[in-house]
Amino acid sequence: MASGQDVPDLSGATLSRGEGCVAVKSNVMDTAAVESVFASAMSYKDQGNQRMRERDFAGAALFYTTGVGLMEFTKLLKTSPHAQEVYEALLSNAIQAHDKANELNMALKTARKLLQANPNHIKGLFRHGRVLRRLSRFSEALAAFGKAMELDGAA
Repeated sequence: MASGQDVPDLSGATLSRGEGCVAVKSNVMDTAAVESVFASAMSYKDQGNQRMRERDFAGAALFYTTGVGLMEFTKLLKTSPHAQEVYEALLSNAIQAHDKANELNMALKTARKLLQANPNHIKGLFRHGRVLRRLSRFSEALAAFGKAMELDGAA
């Protein structure tokens, strides 16, 4: 391999390393590999944030979902306590980007994924409710908003 770091997928799949890719060979991630993948996920988050500031919502959604996919593929969530927080932020931001890009079905799918990972994610519940409201699914939206308010202590 050209640059040397192996980043394993615990399912055993193997990829070769190319521009922007990481190789998957073993079942154990070394610290340098974890840091490299984590830095890549954070870079996708930062690039998504930049696209949001530029009002390129579809582009932002692409960066956020790429970061999510990278974390899922490499099983990074199982290697770092901070990784779950970043994963949830990427998903939450992707919901917002899809919503603003009027990609409501993708926003809804992403919200469900976030709430499966963390059913008490207040911002995720709020964004889920917003998407449901925009889809005219008012009773479901009300339930999502109600749970968010209850968790936030505002109810």
